[in-house]
Amino acid sequence: MFCVWVFEDNVQYALMLQKSLEEYRDKVCKDVDVDIDIRVVEGNYLERINEILLDNIMGFNLFILDIDLQESHNGIQLAKKIREKDKLSNIIFISSHIELMSVIFVHNLKVMSFIDKMNPNFESRLYSALDIVKEEMFIMKPLSTKKVEADKVLQYKYKTQLYRVPHSDIIAVETNALKRGLVITTTYNTYYCNMSLKELSKELSDSFVQSHRSILINTDRVTGVKNRNAQYYALMDTNQEYPVSHKYVKQVFSKLTNNME
Repeated sequence: MFCVWVFEDNVQYALMLQKSLEEYRDKVCKDVDVDIDIRVVEGNYLERINEILLDNIMGFNLFILDIDLQESHNGIQLAKKIREKDKLSNIIFISSHIELMSVIFVHNLKVMSFIDKMNPNFESRLYSALDIVKEEMFIMKPLSTKKVEADKVLQYKYKTQLYRVPHSDIIAVETNALKRGLVITTTYNTYYCNMSLKELSKELSDSFVQSHRSILINTDRVTGVKNRNAQYYALMDTNQEYPVSHKYVKQVFSKLTNNME
């Protein structure tokens, strides 16, 4: 389930937004195999944010926030609350106070768009932002929907030590920038290896794919992919991010799509 949450205290405007969102979903999102639920929040905004963050899978929400909410917490304060627990979900601000646009980015809230309510092209601006969200829906699915094979173990010797690392623990493998070899990042530890990336990839399961000339990622640990400033990033279930270069982006998307079937 992917949820769109509308926080707007003007009832008529909220209903207009809901209608526009439903029309977009019904016309444009037919090819996205994800259930999309659109909900308008009516009052008690901070309480509802806490409930949403408690009940929903992180990264599977789109929050549309009016800045000037007539309650104790405005849209910026709600966005801060969201970002405390959810680093992945998208946030869109809508407001007629365009002078507040610069204030938003001071707080580093990872906002995808700010749309002026008075803009005559408001709906096209909104739909343009939704197009980006739609692209992410192809891969932003719960990890529970992925095929998980019986866990395998990477076994290798480094210096005088023998290491046995379960594949499921591995988040990513990177070339060691300080010396020859590799750095293997896992859930609980960091390991070093003197193999090349190509050699190690042959020892790992099909869940691992090259995302960059110097990086392998475990697609079973990926919660989504985002495009930021024309650069793709794989978002891991540990909240870490790894770059996905344009050379490898197609094979990363293909692997993620296959994992969800």
